[in-house]
Amino acid sequence: MVEYKILKEEKPQKRLNRKWNFPLDKLKKGYTLHLPMDNNQARDQIGSVRTAVYRYKQKHPNFKFSIQLREDGIAIIRQR
Repeated sequence: MVEYKILKEEKPQKRLNRKWNFPLDKLKKGYTLHLPMDNNQARDQIGSVRTAVYRYKQKHPNFKFSIQLREDGIAIIRQR
């Protein structure tokens, strides 16, 4: 006979869902917004950071940004 246990229902783990809220409107031309994190975490998050910046650029076409993956995190550089 197979032994089994009935356990009280546990809540599922909450998915990490970050809503990025960057102060891109306050970033002046030539300045960098640095997001410090380790390299693995930066690789995981750079896609969502790029998406957030892209959505901001759609609403504000006069702004132009460059997003870079660096050893110590992610850099958002305002170009225009």
